[in-house]
Amino acid sequence: MKTTVILALLFSIFSTGCKDNRQTEKVNPTIDHEEAVHPEQVGWEDDIELDNGKQWQVDRGTTEGVQGMSGILKDSDPGTVEEYRELGKRMEEERNALENNRTREESPSNDNLNIYMDALNEKIRELQEVESVEEGSRIKSELEQHFYAWSNYFV
Repeated sequence: MKTTVILALLFSIFSTGCKDNRQTEKVNPTIDHEEAVHPEQVGWEDDIELDNGKQWQVDRGTTEGVQGMSGILKDSDPGTVEEYRELGKRMEEERNALENNRTREESPSNDNLNIYMDALNEKIRELQEVESVEEGSRIKSELEQHFYAWSNYFV
């Protein structure tokens, strides 16, 4: 009887141990930007294009400005209408600094950047004018998605 119990216990340990120690291959999928699926198409993504299937090159200052706004949003935890409006004002200030330092040129890259930025500017304005916490939360979430989409189109 002891032998049966010991064998059952050993079998259980080995089978469980083997399952836990299996290594899974981590795969970093490459995004096919032509076929990218966006959970909520928000209009601007219908208008923006890629550079022959690749991300557009933008200047470092623009990228840093967008990352700065994204950081402000990520670090915020508004709970009142006033806090959402204040968040919108802080993001507006950062956006203004970005716009003042942004290189402007006539190019397809800049045209597509303008599509992205125009939609961003609209969401920031909406955040500054929220009437409820629920509306502020929805707009904040839309802004998070907008910033997440940056890397689909720009590098």
